[in-house]
Amino acid sequence: MFFKCLERLILQRIKPVLEESTIVEQAGFRSCRSTCDQVLALSTFIENGFQLKQKMGVVFLDLTAAYDTVWHLGLLLKLSKVLPTWVVDTVAMFL
Repeated sequence: MFFKCLERLILQRIKPVLEESTIVEQAGFRSCRSTCDQVLALSTFIENGFQLKQKMGVVFLDLTAAYDTVWHLGLLLKLSKVLPTWVVDTVAMFL
């Protein structure tokens, strides 16, 4: 229970920073965005390609276990570029 509360407090503090530094196309784990948005964008892209008689390819990548096998040091390095040090240190404690 304590960690859930701590997680929510941290999220409230870092959410504005993350929203500012995340690209518009990123939909996963963001409020008011879902995979349905990504499917719609992909189908629109394909439809526009058909209308312009263009060839295209699509690659789907399954990252089911990606969070279990993430490189911790690399994750912390990337986080340190956009988040305050105290947040990175807190994430490091959890890892």
